This record gives sequence, structure tokens and C-alpha cells, in this order.
Amino acid sequence: MDLKCAFENVTVPNVLTGIDEIVSNINDGISNCNTLSFLNYNFPKADRKRTLDTEQITQYYKPQIYLKNREWFNLMPDDSVSAFSFFYTNSPKTNFSDDSYSWSQTLNLVVWANLSVIDPTNDSIFKENLIQQVQNVLIQNRYFDEIEGITNIYDGIDQTWSDFDLVGDDSARFIKGNTATFRIEFNVRYTSDSCLCN
Repeated sequence: MDLKCAFENVTVPNVLTGIDEIVSNINDGISNCNTLSFLNYNFPKADRKRTLDTEQITQYYKPQIYLKNREWFNLMPDDSVSAFSFFYTNSPKTNFSDDSYSWSQTLNLVVWANLSVIDPTNDSIFKENLIQQVQNVLIQNRYFDEIEGITNIYDGIDQTWSDFDLVGDDSARFIKGNTATFRIEFNVRYTSDSCLCN
């Protein structure tokens, strides 16, 4: 299965709350931004899942997204799309209020882009331009009120994908052609709904 097919089969909870709601809001903003029209496969929050390679009896971590029919899909570079993004968390939720309903958490946005497809006339590595475009959307648009601020920007395979294991032909997918990958790390604040159960 390729990324296009996986994107069509992604399932998200019927009622979004907490970090899932924030990711959905940011994805809506990215999808509606003309500046980021190249980024048309915006996946929701992925899980850092342990995968077992049965041939070598080794375990490794991949960014995986949940699809219909109880299936998980590895989010890795794929020539079937010009660019894709996904979110993941690598930190705990931290309560910052007395009411136990206000939370802060670090969120990561990973972008992979095939530069030759995005702009075939540009024979250069314009990764910094893409980073700036995504950063501007995250900072300047008011529908992202939950974002406290960008803390780090990582680029290159090793820094961007450092929370995941690249095994087999994974790394070859990153160096193939004129591609770029980067990760923007930022903090978000949100309030979870309080519900009194009887």
C-alpha cells in the first residue's frame, strides 16, 4: 500500500479531544493555506510503534498511522506523493493549572518533500524555503492559538527521524533524488473538557 491509499483509509476518533483536536485544527489550517499547497497529504498524529522483524527477530520503532480494518501503516517516504506530513508526541502531558484540566505538551510536525516534484523548474535544494513557509503558517495564523511557540527545528534524516529506526531500505528512500525532510517541534496548550460521571 502506498501513502495515497493509506491517506484515503486513515481513521480518526469520531469525537476529537485534547492533542488530537489540536492536530486536526493545525491540519485544517495547513490544508487551507495556499502557500503550502504542495503539502496535500497531512496525516493526523502517528504513534511511535514497536515493530517486530520476524526474519531477524529484531524490534524497531516506526511512525505508524491507524487505518480502517484495524491495520497500521508505516509512514515512510514514498514517490507516489510530492510531500507529506504527520505529527507525533515524544513527551508527557504536563498539567499547568489547579483544576487538572489544562495541559501542555510538546508536538512534532514532520515533513518529507520531493523537491523535484514540487517545483521541477528549480534545480536546487530549497528546503529552507519550505521550512520558513511551514513555520510562518504555524506562527502567524490566529487559528493556532494553542501553539505556545516553536522550540526547535531539525533538518536532515538523522535529526528529523531520530525518534524512529531506519532499517533495511528505509534510508535509501531519503537519499533518493532531490528530497528534503525536516521536523518542527513546538509546545501546545489545551484544556480538556471536564465531565462529571454519575
